Amino acid sequence: MSGRLRTRNIHFMVNEYEHDLIMQHVKESGSGTIREYMLDMASKGCVVNVNFDELRDVNYELKKIGTNINQIAHKVNAADAATVSDVRKLQEDWKSVMRIISMKFLRFT
Repeated sequence: MSGRLRTRNIHFMVNEYEHDLIMQHVKESGSGTIREYMLDMASKGCVVNVNFDELRDVNYELKKIGTNINQIAHKVNAADAATVSDVRKLQEDWKSVMRIISMKFLRFT
């Protein structure tokens, strides 16, 4: 036992609600154990989880616009023309992406 790096013990009691809350946070953090979670929280100050759902929405919209651009480029290359409805569709898609970006990300600035 004398070769152990961690020789100090910290122990504290919690009520049922606090225990459940801590366990929920442990699961959400992705820490393997309560010990790892508590050590991270105590030594680093906080554990940050990033929710990428909003980025997935934007990515989905951008992929749709990319598909539309490719379709229009194919038409232009084949017939040397793009229709007004094609351009309007691109404008609508662009407005949709900008709306999502402003709703999801610009609110933090």
